[in-house]
Amino acid sequence: MFPFITTKLLGYLSGGLGAFALAAGAFGAVQTHRLHETQGTVKVLRDSMARADNAFATVVTAANERGEALKARDGIISEQTASIDAIQAQRSADRARYVRSIVAADDGAKVHEARAAELVRQPTVAPADRCEAARTLIIQELQNVR
Repeated sequence: MFPFITTKLLGYLSGGLGAFALAAGAFGAVQTHRLHETQGTVKVLRDSMARADNAFATVVTAANERGEALKARDGIISEQTASIDAIQAQRSADRARYVRSIVAADDGAKVHEARAAELVRQPTVAPADRCEAARTLIIQELQNVR
C-alpha cells in the first residue's frame, strides 16, 4: 500500500519514530489519493463548463439570429403599414374628388334643367309650319351659346 515505506525501513526506526513515519506515510497516501480524485473532479467540472459555454454560445447565436429576424419582420410590417396608410390617403383623396365631381355634375344638371324649364315656359308664336318653329328654336339656342 505504501511503497516508499518498507518493513526494513520500519525495522530500523525505533518504536515512536516508526509509528510517526507510518502515520505520515498513510496521511501522505490519503492526501495523494484525494489530490488525484480532486484533479479528476476538476477535469469533469472543466469539461462541464466547456459544454455549458458551448451551449451558452449556441443559445446566444440563436437569440441573435432570432433578434435579426424580428427586426427584419418589424421592417416589413412598418413598410406594409406605410403602404396601407398611403393607400387609405389615396382612397380618401379619390373619394373627395369623386364627391366633388358628382356635386359639380349635379350643379351642371340643375343649370341645364332650369334652362330647359325656361325654354319650355317661353311663349312661342306657333307658326303654321312646325319646321319653322323648330328652326327658330335652334337659332335662338345657337345665339345663346355664343
